[in-house]
Amino acid sequence: MSNERDRILKLLEDGKITADQATRLIEALGSERADFDFRMPSHGPFRSTRHIRMRRPRPFDKIPDVVATAVASAMKNGFGEPGEERSDDFPGKRNLVVKSVSGDLDVTRGSEDRIGLGYSGGMVKVRSRGEEVLVRTMAGDVSATMPADGQLELEVVSGDVSISGVGTRIEVKTVSGDVDISGTSGKMAVKTVSGDVTLDRVAGSFEIDTRSGDLDLGAVGPISGSVLTVSGDVSVELGKDADLVVDMTIEEEGDIEVDDDLPHEVLEESDGHLKVKLGVGSRTLVVNTRNGDIDICAGDEECGEAEAEPDREEQDKESKEDAERSSE
Repeated sequence: MSNERDRILKLLEDGKITADQATRLIEALGSERADFDFRMPSHGPFRSTRHIRMRRPRPFDKIPDVVATAVASAMKNGFGEPGEERSDDFPGKRNLVVKSVSGDLDVTRGSEDRIGLGYSGGMVKVRSRGEEVLVRTMAGDVSATMPADGQLELEVVSGDVSISGVGTRIEVKTVSGDVDISGTSGKMAVKTVSGDVTLDRVAGSFEIDTRSGDLDLGAVGPISGSVLTVSGDVSVELGKDADLVVDMTIEEEGDIEVDDDLPHEVLEESDGHLKVKLGVGSRTLVVNTRNGDIDICAGDEECGEAEAEPDREEQDKESKEDAERSSE
């Protein structure tokens, strides 16, 4: 690790990265190793309530450390010289792997038979083999276009990730930054330390692990999988014709809400736990959070939307009538 720190300082000295980027990289190298350890609490007796709040301390291990592997992988085999905006084109390629230390990633749908890459600053090393393109970057943003049915593997220390309209299999690991995936269907695995996760207009199977940040999931087709969070709210928007069992657990503190306009049947209910069925329930989504709210709502509404304020004119009229009655 000391060699990696020396290389970062040398890059800073040579003016190839900024002081802010150097600071974040050195801090990332000092991150601790740990593992997720989500444990499902035992289910108590049935209670007929739809609004659950609980406080129950439980031991909880820290999240896994992807920092050291991301930094080491990105630095492996060296880099080309930093430059301005530039691009590469890889005909016949369908799968993309990006290992980035610092910088945003933006992946969108492009041609059906090639991968296109664009780089903005930073230092980048690219390798192509078979149907795969591997990108390692020390600092700088990366944009890519690829076939809709391609596969994506992204590992980021610091930076936002945006994926739109591509990926039959998507795997994302981030330490710091938001993850936004939209308009796609397939297998998706997202593991984050700090940052919000948004899945919009998606379908397929999901494995979401996050330590700090909110999760918003908007489904437009069949979904299944698991959502595990330490601290952050979880909202899931479903169609009224959804076919799903949603198994929700809060380990310490938070509220569970299911939209009354969303047709559902309560299967299990206890302190901090609610299991509901929509449709015939042929698929399952498990949501487990330590601290945070869980909100399941209809897709034509916004989860957690505040109730409309009472009509001011009607309020004034009622107040006037109350005052007249009091004076009689």
